[in-house]
Amino acid sequence: MSLVETVLFLLLALLGGIGLSLKSYFQKKGENLATKEDIQGITKEVETIKNQLHYSMQAKLSLKDEERNAIVGYFEKYHVWVAGILNASFSVSDNKQRLDSLLARLDEAQFGYVLARGRASLFVKNTELDNVNAELNMKTSEMQNLVTILILKLKRKLIEMEQIEVSENPINVKLTLHQNLLNEIIELNKVFHGERLAKYQEMLPFQVKFIDIVHGHLQGLIENEKV
Repeated sequence: MSLVETVLFLLLALLGGIGLSLKSYFQKKGENLATKEDIQGITKEVETIKNQLHYSMQAKLSLKDEERNAIVGYFEKYHVWVAGILNASFSVSDNKQRLDSLLARLDEAQFGYVLARGRASLFVKNTELDNVNAELNMKTSEMQNLVTILILKLKRKLIEMEQIEVSENPINVKLTLHQNLLNEIIELNKVFHGERLAKYQEMLPFQVKFIDIVHGHLQGLIENEKV
């Protein structure tokens, strides 16, 4: 082999080695870049899943809060309604304005209860509670009907009093008729209190059951939050 051939051989070998080295370098570089991209992609997926879980958990907690608020609101509205009925009182000095105001407040309390019951039914599916509510609603409505009927009777008595006052009867006759009406009002009140008490005693077992069911449901929500 001549000197020239020897030099060319060495140059080719050197260039071939450099080429292999460069090829190995760029392959390794590509693998490193691919590894970094893979890690970034995996990290992004993990963050996406974490965010989805976070939003899912927040939505679940929000629904539980709404459920708790709905059942508590329903419980409160019912007892506001019942308290209005049980605290309704009448006297011989009542006038039409007071009677109308009392009736309006009871109707408003009942309407608030109906709305709260509807809201609670969106979250609570409980056959036992539904059955108790049906009885409770019927018994409580019957008590309110007693109040409504008494108010109508008292308003009629007030009209009769006005008629007595404008009549041409002698004063002593007017006084007698007026006293008779007062006695009738007193008797109406007496009968009303007895009937309301009887209705309340019929309703009381369902009210106690209602309280127990609501208490149990709220306790269940608290236990679920601990899990």
